[in-house]
Order: sequence, then structure tokens, then C-alpha cells
Amino acid sequence: MRVKVNNGKYEFVKDGLKIKILRYGEEWHEQQDAFNALCSIMHALDAARVVLECARNMRERGVCPPDLLAALKKHEALVDDKEMPSEWTR
Repeated sequence: MRVKVNNGKYEFVKDGLKIKILRYGEEWHEQQDAFNALCSIMHALDAARVVLECARNMRERGVCPPDLLAALKKHEALVDDKEMPSEWTR
């Protein structure tokens, strides 16, 4: 499994029970770089939660387009994340 964040700057690669972080496609292990990669994930996660919050509100009001309903269904099948966006996003 591979997940890119920050426009591909960081790539998290899960191989069995190991996870490695690539920066611009190269392995690295510097603590500060790992911190930046984790911050990128935190930002990406909260950004997705902002969009999910809006989509869920649309679904509740019955005004959600079919493609968005399908995306919400797929998201819910992949993860059980019902957290609201963090306070700093408001």
C-alpha cells in the first residue's frame, strides 16, 4: 500500500508490518523530515474531514449528488472515521 501526501513530496509505503517514508521518491530517516511528513498527513486528513463534513451535511439534507453519495459510501467502506475536522480548521 502506498499513500502520497503534500503533492507527492512524501510517500508512505506499507510493506507487511513495516512502514517507510519516502521524500521525493528517496528513503530518508531524518527526524525533522519525518516530523514534516507527519504534519503533511495531519493537514491532509483535516482537509479531507472538512470536505467530508460538507458532504455528510448535504446527504442529511437530501441534496447530495449521486457521485458524491457513492464517494461517501466508498469512504465509509475504507475507514470508520467519523471525527470532525480539528479545531484549528475552523
